[in-house]
Amino acid sequence: MFRRLLENKLIFLDRMDYRLLQTVLVLTAIGIVMVYSASSVRAMDILGNPQFYLFGHLLRVAVGIAAMLFFATYDYHRLRKYAGLMLALVLIPLIVVLFTAPHSDVHRWIKIGSFQFQPSDLARLALVLFIADFVARNRNHRAEIKRFLLPLCAVSGTVIVLVLLEPNYGTAVVIFALFLGMLFLSGVPLLKIAGVTFSGILVIAAKMFSTPRSSAYAIERIIASIKGEIPPNVLQSLIAFASGSLFGSSLGKQKMYFLPRPHTDFIFSVIGEEFGFVGTTLVLALFLYLFYRGLKISLHSRDYFGALLGSGLTVMIMLYAILNIAVALARFPVTGLPLPFVSFGGTALLVNFISVGILLNISSQVSVPLDESVLAPDRMKNVRFQT
Repeated sequence: MFRRLLENKLIFLDRMDYRLLQTVLVLTAIGIVMVYSASSVRAMDILGNPQFYLFGHLLRVAVGIAAMLFFATYDYHRLRKYAGLMLALVLIPLIVVLFTAPHSDVHRWIKIGSFQFQPSDLARLALVLFIADFVARNRNHRAEIKRFLLPLCAVSGTVIVLVLLEPNYGTAVVIFALFLGMLFLSGVPLLKIAGVTFSGILVIAAKMFSTPRSSAYAIERIIASIKGEIPPNVLQSLIAFASGSLFGSSLGKQKMYFLPRPHTDFIFSVIGEEFGFVGTTLVLALFLYLFYRGLKISLHSRDYFGALLGSGLTVMIMLYAILNIAVALARFPVTGLPLPFVSFGGTALLVNFISVGILLNISSQVSVPLDESVLAPDRMKNVRFQT
């Protein structure tokens, strides 16, 4: 029995998309170098150990890669059985976290000894899995509001509201955008998607205007962004890019004391300063290629569930990358979202590795070779997926 199980896992490893794996590993290697570069000076000054964040990041990367390989050899069809249960279990820490840190306005982390995690990161993964399963089972009822759209909105809305209550506006916006993207891919009429979009914006706006302190800060950031005003921390980010010029400087100065959280939120700015336009273009190219491989895997999936699941996971990773880079370039209000596989690790890093692992498993079961063209998920309407 063990031999048969091992043979099955080796088959998955043999057939999976190694180009996607290589892209993720290159981004991870860049992240390891940049986390050390961005954090070493401050770690030495504050903690007396320049490798403090590096060692922590390496440990998280090792755990993430192990999780990625596990899910790369775990048949993604078996995840469907646990889609509803996983989401229900994730709702528990999303509720529990609201009662942590009683003297703080922000409730995002659950701490167990020296270990802490963000339930909102687990929620986005569980929600993508749930939506993919629900849509695959009810794809013939897409036009029905009561049977299809309302249940999806109720479940997704519950997750978004709980994340908003932390408050964590950046992650809430990503989950909302991800939900809309999966509705679009599943073939829901655009008019209904527009209605859901309007309702979601009203909910987010109502939450922002109902809480005085943390929400007021978020509103100020949005208004400043609309007016074209650049906050001091983002201004330092732009200075870093300007200092890097074409090929970068040998030793970035902004990371030392000017950039806030240079090894997490603004690590792309450090790349811009130390490796210039060439370095940032390379990172952007890697993310675009990751997006391309992820969608290609999804569109070649042998079934509708795999196509939606793969597309959702790919879009989720790219949304984080786009928003992180947009913040660093002063194109979007500060969100606090990390750059996937590059920023200092945490729950988000683990979730991204798991997502890639699932994509790799989907790629090992594609219906046709990945170098052949095929039409897309519904807006996958013309593809005959297996049920």
